Amino acid sequence: MNKEEKIIEEAKESYETYFKESEGTTDEAHRGKDIILDNDKLEKEISKEKEDVEKKHESLEVLREKINEDAEKSYETYFKESEGTTDDEYRGGDVVLDVDKIEKEIAEEKETITKK
Repeated sequence: MNKEEKIIEEAKESYETYFKESEGTTDEAHRGKDIILDNDKLEKEISKEKEDVEKKHESLEVLREKINEDAEKSYETYFKESEGTTDDEYRGGDVVLDVDKIEKEIAEEKETITKK
């Protein structure tokens, strides 16, 4: 048996299995199984779903705005540029440290300690 004959044989078996049984049935037998669509009901369901999605979108927008506000406040708290600061300074919150000032203070403390 070659490939063509094998394919034809499988097709005949499938036909007998799935379609031959339903030869006697008519469309009349399937009429009770039809799905009846109610436009008003569908429109109500669609509008309800649309409202739910819009509410979710609005709540996400409010959440996004709140996160942006919190992020801006945090940024201003930790990275706000003070007047007169330079790149050599470290800004950690309200404390501004200048390397030159710290070296000067250490040198002054060293002098006062050695004088005692």
